[in-house]
Amino acid sequence: MYEITVTRYFTAKHGLRNFKGGDEPIHEHEWRVDVTLTSSTVDASGCVADFHDVDRAIDEAIAPFRNHSFNDIPPFDRVSPSAENIARHLFDALFPQLATGTCSLHRIAAWEDATHCATYTTFVGPSRH
Repeated sequence: MYEITVTRYFTAKHGLRNFKGGDEPIHEHEWRVDVTLTSSTVDASGCVADFHDVDRAIDEAIAPFRNHSFNDIPPFDRVSPSAENIARHLFDALFPQLATGTCSLHRIAAWEDATHCATYTTFVGPSRH
């Protein structure tokens, strides 16, 4: 199985809703998003996907949030903008663009900083070990 990952960085604010009995204060992070695609084959050029196509899709998906507060932008004006929910939202937004006949969107990792990450992934079957 082939796997490629494209990473993007952007600055955005968020504050968790219903966090320890109230709403968390809005604060800023330098977010990192890792988008991983898988395929059992490569195309005629030897690639799982064109990195530039993946770049464009990710840039479009994160554009509304860049330099803004997640809390002000749907769906996070209603849903708590946790890293987990952000990863799921980006997965759902990118899936139609990046899942092709030979390529599958496998995982989105949303990093709040260098040490805190939440991942949303497709089902991974039983281990082959």
